[in-house]
Amino acid sequence: MVKVVMVRHGEPDYSFFDAPRYVGFGKEFGPLSKKGIEQAELVANDKRLSGAEIIVVSPFTRALQTAYVISKKLQLDIEIQPGLHEWLPDNPYLFACGEDFALPNIDFVKYKGEKHPLYTYNYETIQEVFDRAYQSLLPYVHFDKIIVVCHGVLMKAFKYSDKTVDYCGIITFDFDESRVLSDNK
Repeated sequence: MVKVVMVRHGEPDYSFFDAPRYVGFGKEFGPLSKKGIEQAELVANDKRLSGAEIIVVSPFTRALQTAYVISKKLQLDIEIQPGLHEWLPDNPYLFACGEDFALPNIDFVKYKGEKHPLYTYNYETIQEVFDRAYQSLLPYVHFDKIIVVCHGVLMKAFKYSDKTVDYCGIITFDFDESRVLSDNK
């Protein structure tokens, strides 16, 4: 069993990527804002991170940059796990702007990550998020403690709450091959 310390990325800056040429998935290239960098520097000093052996991270820029800041402070290697990416509000990810993203997010929150029988949007359910993240963490069960830098909805898949996870917020849990989503509701 591995002790997992999940850290949400710092505050992102999407201003450059709001341009029309970055329709849909292009927004995911947004780096941290100045405040986001400060948040990452602050969380790197959190005692819950001490003793970790590796940082496992989402492939999205805001998570990678947060992991980099933590890595510099703790002198830990980083491994990218594509399955730790952000929640997909629109599969196959065709949304053009933030307004489009907001509508499925309202349904996602309203139905606690499940799809309503008459759902309009083809978003990833909380169970689908958990399933892909679970597979991404399996290679690390032989570690004693890891840091996972990822996204708020992914964190909710492991410890569900109606509250938003703050930027650089932390949750912790023990993880092994038998973990199921219902353990955390």
